[in-house]
Amino acid sequence: MTEKLPYGVSNCVRYSYLEDIYNRIKQSEDSNAEEIFDELGRELVDLSCDGRIERAFRSLGGNIIDFLTTLNSVHDVLLLDNESDNEQEGNVNREQDNDDVENDEILDSDKPGFISTTVLPESNVLELNFTSYGPPYAYLLVGILKGVAEKLYQTDINVDISTQDFIHFKYTITPSSDSGVTTPHQKPSTVPEDLSMGIKKPKGIFSGFNDIIKRANTPFLLTILTGSAQGLEVKGQMVYCSESDSILFVGSPFLDGLEGLNGKGLFISDIPIHDATRDVILVGEQARAQDGLRRRMDKLKSSIEEANQAIDKEKEKNVSLLHLIFPPNIAEKLWLGETIDAKAHDNVTILFSDIVGFTSICSTTTPFMVIKMLEDLYSHCLKDENTFTMEPRPRECLPRGFPPEIPGTCYFLKGYRHPEVDSDDPLENHIRQALKDLSLVEA
Repeated sequence: MTEKLPYGVSNCVRYSYLEDIYNRIKQSEDSNAEEIFDELGRELVDLSCDGRIERAFRSLGGNIIDFLTTLNSVHDVLLLDNESDNEQEGNVNREQDNDDVENDEILDSDKPGFISTTVLPESNVLELNFTSYGPPYAYLLVGILKGVAEKLYQTDINVDISTQDFIHFKYTITPSSDSGVTTPHQKPSTVPEDLSMGIKKPKGIFSGFNDIIKRANTPFLLTILTGSAQGLEVKGQMVYCSESDSILFVGSPFLDGLEGLNGKGLFISDIPIHDATRDVILVGEQARAQDGLRRRMDKLKSSIEEANQAIDKEKEKNVSLLHLIFPPNIAEKLWLGETIDAKAHDNVTILFSDIVGFTSICSTTTPFMVIKMLEDLYSHCLKDENTFTMEPRPRECLPRGFPPEIPGTCYFLKGYRHPEVDSDDPLENHIRQALKDLSLVEA
């Protein structure tokens, strides 16, 4: 075969490399497609069945028969998870042409599926019902089954593919006329309500009475299609009654919680005492209540944290304000609530100053402009090494009888000596020279 397979197939609807390879091998007279796909299936198992996957496969059964019987139920669970993921992701290309949708639509009965397994006691034969889109998948499965049996269970098996044609159709289940049906809060009636139930799970092909018996180990989900309980789903299992050669379905309402129970017009008392659905609903309601309480506690915790952050910000403002009014060491002691010890000075000079025209300045400027002006003035006096060395003090340090209507801040002149004035000169000369440096008086 020299013809190459296509490279880009993203725009091709339902293109399958497997089918394309199978068809091209079938066209070749020198190759057997069935044998090649058999070997391909064995190689696939040999490459992929390793480590955790191998341990997971071995846990399904102690032999190939138990393995396939258990795989039947596992496959149903995988299908259910896959459908849940698709519902969450949404339908991507929903707005397609109606003609394409009709042509590409696949019925549930036509979808590939691992249907069931059953052991025939009279012969060492395992019957496996498997559906697929085409023959390539069936021949590939033959190789996979042989590879699993050889690698996991050291067993050689023979797999024969049946060529018998089957008729595919859907089932609805209707109670027989001689059976009694008990509805909630009513006495048993000899004439049951006309019920029609459809099989929702498992999805697959049911071609007869025996096919349902083969799924005896698989949970069934039935939907009531008619009557007053229309839409109610019932989950249970099929039990074969050999005495009457009939099938008994044992199930309970499939509900998602107390709301779903009340929405269907049912109550806890309508569920049998031995049924675990009671416990599931009650545990679910308890978990829902605990989840609601946890959300409220989280919300309360968030509000408390926000309040603590606001308090911390206010504390920072108070600390900053104290540092603006008092020296850092005094402000820290005040904030901590400690007692401030008074200090004695043998010789102290107090400078009383005023800004000429301060009242008129305040009347023509904004408050923030006045604050900035005072900040610049006093910051200059405090930081300039060639001028006064002053320390701010609280207003309580002023002498008794000082007029309270006089605004301003009290500053103590601490150990000042102008470098250009003789140390023996009066203090007035030192202050005058400092004012000259500040250009506050004429030279």
